[in-house]
Amino acid sequence: MKTLDTAARFLALGVATLTVAATPDGTDAQEKYAVFVGINDYIAYEDEPGGDLEGAERDARLMRAVLTERWGVEEENTLTLLSRDATRDAIREAITGWLTDRAEPGDLAIFYFAGHGAQAFDLDGDEPDGLDETLAPSDILRHSSDNDIRDDDFRQWLAGVRTDVVVILDSCHSGTATRGGNMRTRSLDRPLPPEGGKEPERVRQQYDPESMADGSTTIIELAAAAPNQSAMEGEFRSSEGAGTEARGAFTYHLVRELRQASEDTSYEELLSHLMSSMKADQLMQDPQLIGGGTLFGSARSKAAPTLSRRRDTTSSKAVGIVDVEFRPAHLSVDASALPASRRVQLRAELAGHPGIELLEAASKSADLFLLTNQEGSRIEVLGKDGQVRSTASEADETVSLVPNTVRALEQAWAARALAALDNPSRPFGIGITSTRGNSVGGGAGVTVTVTSARPGYLTLAALAPDGHVDVLTPDAADHRLDAGEPVSIELEVPTSTTGSTTGLRFVLAIVTPDPLSVMVSPTAPSEPRDRLLALRQALEQATGVPGSALRWNSRLIVVQPAARRGRRPPASGGS
Repeated sequence: MKTLDTAARFLALGVATLTVAATPDGTDAQEKYAVFVGINDYIAYEDEPGGDLEGAERDARLMRAVLTERWGVEEENTLTLLSRDATRDAIREAITGWLTDRAEPGDLAIFYFAGHGAQAFDLDGDEPDGLDETLAPSDILRHSSDNDIRDDDFRQWLAGVRTDVVVILDSCHSGTATRGGNMRTRSLDRPLPPEGGKEPERVRQQYDPESMADGSTTIIELAAAAPNQSAMEGEFRSSEGAGTEARGAFTYHLVRELRQASEDTSYEELLSHLMSSMKADQLMQDPQLIGGGTLFGSARSKAAPTLSRRRDTTSSKAVGIVDVEFRPAHLSVDASALPASRRVQLRAELAGHPGIELLEAASKSADLFLLTNQEGSRIEVLGKDGQVRSTASEADETVSLVPNTVRALEQAWAARALAALDNPSRPFGIGITSTRGNSVGGGAGVTVTVTSARPGYLTLAALAPDGHVDVLTPDAADHRLDAGEPVSIELEVPTSTTGSTTGLRFVLAIVTPDPLSVMVSPTAPSEPRDRLLALRQALEQATGVPGSALRWNSRLIVVQPAARRGRRPPASGGS
């Protein structure tokens, strides 16, 4: 194993193991059958947070589209239930009748659900917390659990399917996120319904680590969030390319990853990509995976695209694959809650930044929100999910209010800029691990180990919590990767300007057949945006020929500490 030492100012990186799945042999008689459920309209509820949803139907349609276009599911082998058609009886029949009757041993069954989760009192004593997790069909009741789909029932229904099952759930069972603002939680707003005296004697305030489909080795489950988190929905960039549309955060990023993934991608790799892309989008929920293997038994999946797909303006069908598109990173910030004087200061500090837009009017589709106290002496930066990203206060002598807020915004923009350079096509099959966890003190070292299935040259870009960006360029022979041979890089972890090492940490590993020429000195002073723009320019120059996206590979990895719970962005009727 080769080891590289560098005095570059790098950050801590938590452990992330990325496996390379074997390439399928191309012959497979497997059929794939899929049920898609998306519920916006809950019969007993109104259009309100914790009641009706806005993006679940669209999520179900787009999941069906990506699985039929990219992953070998034939249209005639799909069943879709939307809103009022997705009652408890209809969902049960879809699994125990339609899916069970069609899927033979050796086939693959897929069940996707976008809608609310809920909880009900455990009636059979098998839950340590005294509660059953449930899925909420469209006819779920306000004051009774009769129509809930309990986890016990759901597992029993799935047990009748005679082959492997993939379960994908964009819902949650906890109400930990404060409701309101520009995102809704996919957890039903309902007190625990009474059970006629059959309630357990004690309900523990804990989160059940079991999943909805837990208990079978033939079931793979992808869930939108950890048991103590909320699955969120809100406004995201439209799948048609213009404007925004209501989507579940998890499904929005899942569809993007499935459109880009190679046919031999594993579920573990998909989860790693999901975690990274959601954190780069300033979302704090953590997708969960139970099980593993290669995506959707993908020997018959269709050819993988690179980074962008050309679309027919008259259809939502993908009609062709084009070369890699370097999209500019853009970050919109709702500053409407700040005093006018603070907005003027921030605008002056951000003058000339290529990708941060400060909004003075309230916006439902902003990426970040700035809130302040009554005295205007404190500024919080919140994500659209309501989680606090950073806080600055004039009462803290070590913190400069406006500059520190600007630094947090630049860090968020830099994360998006790194994500925009991610190319998950897998000509090199990058693997990356780290020897240290999430919390490394200032000055401590961290070892990052990178492997590649093919020979190439390594470039690393690292983003620290304070917004600092380092680029380690392959300007020496030691930065060459031999096929299958790990290379370890010793990185130094700086202490941030506020003495804190908390915050998001990103590393982008890029492998190219020839060294990249990044025209920024690793030691000369420069703005983070200068380094990222230089890296982007180097990639554009290196990939300026047709098919060039298949000549390089990158992996974005993110590590974050435990998120602090914060206030929600103020509700608004803006665009």
